[in-house]
Amino acid sequence: MIHSNKTAGFTLIEIVAVVLIIGIMFSAVLVSFDRITPKYRLRSEARELSNFVEFTRVLAAQEGRSYMIHYDLDNSQYWREPNVIPPLEDEEKEPEKRTLPKSIVIQDIDLGGDNVWDAHHPSPLVVSPQGALPVHAIHMKLTGDVPRAWTIAFTGPAGAPVLEYGYKTLRDLVQDDPPDSEDSYQHYIQKNQ
Repeated sequence: MIHSNKTAGFTLIEIVAVVLIIGIMFSAVLVSFDRITPKYRLRSEARELSNFVEFTRVLAAQEGRSYMIHYDLDNSQYWREPNVIPPLEDEEKEPEKRTLPKSIVIQDIDLGGDNVWDAHHPSPLVVSPQGALPVHAIHMKLTGDVPRAWTIAFTGPAGAPVLEYGYKTLRDLVQDDPPDSEDSYQHYIQKNQ
């Protein structure tokens, strides 16, 4: 019988090479996934804000009273509170404010024409007791190197929100026949408030 000194298996160098190759492939996947994640986070936050506004409309109609939706553009927060002065006893507590992730901001709120709210315009939007909401578009964007934006538009008093990728003005998103002049555009906005 002939005995061989060779044993079956892998050498340490082969194992290290395979682990190194797997590590390089894994890090490449993580880097590409990191670039994709903020885009989906922004879209998710846009949907979340859209759902928040829609729920406020339903709540106002269900309770038969108006609500105010506040957008704090400086602190990237938004919240709702009943439009009752003075507040009722059970509503004297501070409203729950929702804060966007640090990488996402509300850039501005387009109310049509030249009426655009930025961080220096803290007025709330009022939802009527019937659930009607002023026509407006909310522009959200990522901060940092990758310029991405979403627009959430409410183009009618009771219409469903429209989510669009990119920065779109209300004029861009008018669903009926687009008005052909500034006067007719202002009339469209006033008619749909």
